[in-house]
Amino acid sequence: QIIMAYKKDELVGISIIKDSDEKKLRALRIVDKFQKRGYGLYLIDESLKRLNIDKPLCSVSEKMINDYSRIFINRYKFDISHVYKGLYKKGELEYEFNGRNIEADLKVKTAY
Repeated sequence: QIIMAYKKDELVGISIIKDSDEKKLRALRIVDKFQKRGYGLYLIDESLKRLNIDKPLCSVSEKMINDYSRIFINRYKFDISHVYKGLYKKGELEYEFNGRNIEADLKVKTAY
């Protein structure tokens, strides 16, 4: 699902969400001249409302982490669940927020 924000007739930004068994904020982009004006917050709020969840799965590349980490962690209380290397681009870090703890799922069970 694509959510678009407009100021009058001009596109301000978009959010792309996945609303299925996996609730995911897939992308968030604001047009350069509209950045730092609260439009990103509006799109995040609208995305969370439509997903009906407070902490959707999302990931941020190392190039964008400074732009998103403060807002995701301080305002929305998102949790960094994992850092991947080379997930989408060779050698580049990808920060996953609100994912499940894969290591907890792999607990070894002892047979009695």
